[in-house]
Amino acid sequence: MRLCKEVSLEDVLKCSLDLSEAEINTFKSVLEIEEPFTVTDLSEYLERDRSVAQRHSKKFLEKGIVKRTQKNKEKGGYEFFYRIVDRDKLKSILRDGLQNFTSQVKSVIEGL
Repeated sequence: MRLCKEVSLEDVLKCSLDLSEAEINTFKSVLEIEEPFTVTDLSEYLERDRSVAQRHSKKFLEKGIVKRTQKNKEKGGYEFFYRIVDRDKLKSILRDGLQNFTSQVKSVIEGL
């Protein structure tokens, strides 16, 4: 059982944020992007369908690990830009998620 001997970033993201393997891979790519990005930018970067980038961006926003800003277009309409939250906030979110996970593990143990 690898999780008990060695913990990776993937394990932390799965346990603290309940991300799927595909979402984890997308998030690791998002960590590499330094500038604000659109869903289309992310889709092209990942070489995946736009709907995948949209779903993952929405989930990351719900989890609080990315922030979104709206930019109005000159000819009408708008576009959303996403960016990873600052590293200290990200670390805090992951720590909080792991505390929740640890509480769940303790409950399972107490149920024995």
